Amino acid sequence: MKLNRKRFLSICSVVMPTLVSLIFCVATGNALAQTPLTGIAKISAGSFHTCALTSVGGVKCWGYNNTGQLGNGTQIDAQSPVDVTGLRSGVIAIAAGGSHTCALTSGGGVKCWGLNQNGQLGDNGPQLPRLVPGDVPGLTSGVTAIAAGLLTTCALTTGGAAKCWGANGVGQLGDGTTTQALVPVDVFGLASGVSAIATYNGHSCALTTVGGIKCWGQNNSGQLGTGFPPNSSLVPVDVISAQSMPALTGASAIAVNFASSCALKSGGVLCWGDNSVGQLGNDLILFSSNTPVNVLSGPSSTPLVGVSAIAAGRSHACALTSVGGLKCWGFNTSGQVGNGNNSRVISTPEDVIAGPSLPPLSGVSAVSAGEVHTCALMNNGGVKCWGANFNGQLGDNSTASYRFTPVDVLVLPPFALNAVQSRKTHGAAGIFDLLIDTVPIISGAVTVESRRSGASHLIVFQFTGPVTATGAATAVNGSGAPLSISSAIASGNDVLVTLTGAADNSRATVSLANVNGTLNPSASIGFLIGDVNNTRSVNSSDISSVKARSGQTTDLTNFKFDVNASGAINSSDISAVKARLDLVLP
Repeated sequence: MKLNRKRFLSICSVVMPTLVSLIFCVATGNALAQTPLTGIAKISAGSFHTCALTSVGGVKCWGYNNTGQLGNGTQIDAQSPVDVTGLRSGVIAIAAGGSHTCALTSGGGVKCWGLNQNGQLGDNGPQLPRLVPGDVPGLTSGVTAIAAGLLTTCALTTGGAAKCWGANGVGQLGDGTTTQALVPVDVFGLASGVSAIATYNGHSCALTTVGGIKCWGQNNSGQLGTGFPPNSSLVPVDVISAQSMPALTGASAIAVNFASSCALKSGGVLCWGDNSVGQLGNDLILFSSNTPVNVLSGPSSTPLVGVSAIAAGRSHACALTSVGGLKCWGFNTSGQVGNGNNSRVISTPEDVIAGPSLPPLSGVSAVSAGEVHTCALMNNGGVKCWGANFNGQLGDNSTASYRFTPVDVLVLPPFALNAVQSRKTHGAAGIFDLLIDTVPIISGAVTVESRRSGASHLIVFQFTGPVTATGAATAVNGSGAPLSISSAIASGNDVLVTLTGAADNSRATVSLANVNGTLNPSASIGFLIGDVNNTRSVNSSDISSVKARSGQTTDLTNFKFDVNASGAINSSDISAVKARLDLVLP
């Protein structure tokens, strides 16, 4: 195994304050650059997190993760996309809700994860957060679409039926009751003929196959579109076209937010309900409407036209134009409208601009709106987001408070384990059990050959980028019995793990979980430097090869990194070992 050191060099020093010595390692050279996320087919913005469906059917999420809504097995926020556990392929649709997320599989099944206090995961289990995806019983097949709200979830079946589950305090499940449901229940009167469904907080809406719209739940601001006084409805009711007029027809898409609703019809946009911060886009702030009104193209202007898709956040909405532009309106204190400022209310649609003082954004193929942020899917498969970013929901690997214009969602390079070193903290100075390697891995597990027992081994996992969060470290011996880990500390680009209890000439496999939320200890590919034949273990041929390569005549047990026997690691030691192992200078 020819080692490539063109990218990184690890320089270490040994400090011996007592009987225990510590190793501090620093990676020099250029870290791998972050690049824009690509290969995305669909997006969904939740309250404070965002998810994306890849072109190969995988799911990635980023942002707030307090209840496991990112689905990666942790409750650690992520400022850039992380893979959802078990969903690297086979998914055809995603829906991000308040603090939970759901996926529709290619087999027509529904899987959900995250917050479950109201049963919004539909698993009929304990109402506790689920950190990884789980099946929704009764919906493991036969589903064609899903929608996630703050505390509710809905699905459409292949027969055009609507089912919902979760919170139901104001009738938002549409089953004629106000009882929350831990499993999917039928929406009354919608056993067939539904083509799309949307839910947010206290109300939900369905688009019928003939272009009509039915809504149910809370109606305090006229969001059901019935033209009647603000009474809730526990079952679906028709949205009418105007006061004292028949039911609305000809709609092709729907979107709902906290207390208003919108529909796409013949290239124009209709909205109804709350308008306290301009959600209806008709330039009449504070004047709510219990029937649909036209979203205007500008102040005191004509109706907006040329729209191909719509999306609604908590109190703002967006329209995708047929030429790939994007216009948004409504509440904007976090910059979620994307017009370059955070003016409180935008009462009619304004262009989302490409950047500060830049022209309107173009090349957009889809849009999704969260609580106070918005994301766009670009024609090239990339994703751009803007608005609030306190929890990293914009995915640009930062927690900058706000972005008033779109920024690229960034993907970190495959998080490579750049160097692993184990040091006997009680033996002769500079004797290492394991030298460095740069084979990129997707897990944080390595095998350490322990040469002497009785004290601790410090193992330095060195990565290609800053380590911001580290989960548990575990260790087992060659027989699979657990060994003790006294500490696992993140420091800069390193994770320092202290292993105790290893016997003489034994083997210990040390694993890290969730470094920056990216490592999966079940996919171990750690390498010893002596693993020349790539078997993932050290055998006699490996030892002979390394001894020959390094010019050693003694057993590999006593391979000395402290070549000049000075009691510390210095630059001459680094150069000497690199020369011995035929390492390439950066």
